[in-house]
Amino acid sequence: MEGELEASDLSSRMWWTDVENYYKGMKNDSEEFQKKVDQRQVRFRNAFRKAQDQKRIAREY
Repeated sequence: MEGELEASDLSSRMWWTDVENYYKGMKNDSEEFQKKVDQRQVRFRNAFRKAQDQKRIAREY
């Protein structure tokens, strides 16, 4: 009986570790995705600013 209990305890512990790792992985993925989105937004803003500057320069001359 005691051996069975330990085995089931071990398997449930392993299962919880899998669940925790899964959620940690999901969190890391979402953080990386957010970084990529932020980088794209920064690139877009820089390109947008550059375009506005060129328009302003074109108007001045």
